[in-house]
Amino acid sequence: MNDEENGPVGEENPVPRRADGAAALGRGRTVLLVVFLAVVPGLLYAAVLGVPFLPLRTGTKIWLSASLVVAAEGTFVLSALVLGKEIVSRYRGSLDPRTWFRKR
Repeated sequence: MNDEENGPVGEENPVPRRADGAAALGRGRTVLLVVFLAVVPGLLYAAVLGVPFLPLRTGTKIWLSASLVVAAEGTFVLSALVLGKEIVSRYRGSLDPRTWFRKR
C-alpha cells in the first residue's frame, strides 16, 4: 500500500463519511420540492376565489384571475413532471368535483 491510499499522515481515526450523505441531502430537498409543488397550485386556485372581493377595477380582477389560473396550471404541470404520471393521475381523479357525490 502507498501513503496516498491511506489518507493524510497523522490522522489515526478519521471521521467516518457516509457514502450516501449527498443522496440524503438530495432526498430532503426533493421532499420539500414535492410538498411545495403539491401545495402551491391549490393555494393559487384558492386565491382566485378571493379576487372578486379585492378593491380593484374589473379589468384588473380579470387579468389577476387569469394569471393565477395560468400560474396554478403551470405549477401543476411542473409537479407532474417531478412527481410522475401515476401520482398525478391518482390525485387529479380524486380532485374532480364531478366524482365527489357518486355512489361507489
